[in-house]
Amino acid sequence: VRELGPRGWTLELELANAWGDSERRFDLASCEAAADLSATLIALATAPDGLLDGVLVTDEPEPEPEPVPEPEPEPEAPNPEPGRRLPSGLIPPQELDEPTPPMPRVRRNAVSGAPYPEPAAQFVTRVAGGGSIGTPSGREAFALDFGVGVRGPWWRADASAVRLFNGSADGSTWSYAVSAWAGSLRGCGVPRVGPVEFALCLGAEGGALTVSRREPDLTLPWAALVPSVGVALRIRRVFAITFEVHVPISLVRAQFTADFSTVGIIPRLGARPLLGLELRLP
Repeated sequence: VRELGPRGWTLELELANAWGDSERRFDLASCEAAADLSATLIALATAPDGLLDGVLVTDEPEPEPEPVPEPEPEPEAPNPEPGRRLPSGLIPPQELDEPTPPMPRVRRNAVSGAPYPEPAAQFVTRVAGGGSIGTPSGREAFALDFGVGVRGPWWRADASAVRLFNGSADGSTWSYAVSAWAGSLRGCGVPRVGPVEFALCLGAEGGALTVSRREPDLTLPWAALVPSVGVALRIRRVFAITFEVHVPISLVRAQFTADFSTVGIIPRLGARPLLGLELRLP
């Protein structure tokens, strides 16, 4: 044991036993600590065999720790019945794989560009006005058309009432006026490009033709096939401007006479351009 001054004390110890000779050196803070440590080491060196194992022999490597076994995976919980939820609140996988219904096709307003969903069907009411030439009056007339119907994304069907009036003419000896009314049914295919719709229609009309003059009015039955084409511009969710051209093909080949002479004949073909406004609900 030696004093190192302010640094404390040092203990140098030589040991000789069955494992061989060895030297140890310890730096301690006080003389008492050096005395206690040397007494302890001498007692251990003179103890029976086996007490110094792991105390003075420190050159042997420490044994490696045994590997920790990996935890076994938990068994998968059975899938619950469709429509139920797992305890954790998650949706079962088979419910996520179920197909979802398609979203409704979205169209945009022609003016604002705002999208709105396209309904499966709409109730339609229409008022239109225009001219008429050819059948049934045989001359120019003013036409009014009032219609109601149902439309879908690519089709429409409607019924309408048509009134033709103010078709007048002067004969050689007298004048007369021709007017007509009719009801019609038609079906249409409606292809579209954006807010613009194109109607390709076929229908039938039936009604009466009235000839007015000084004598009692003459009324003739009238019927026609009416193919038509049209275009519609949707300007609001429930409003559309329409333009259509009807081409009536008369099924009645009649004529009216006065004073034993032919005054007029119902023509075979005609044309009826109509400009209108449509209200669509909902």
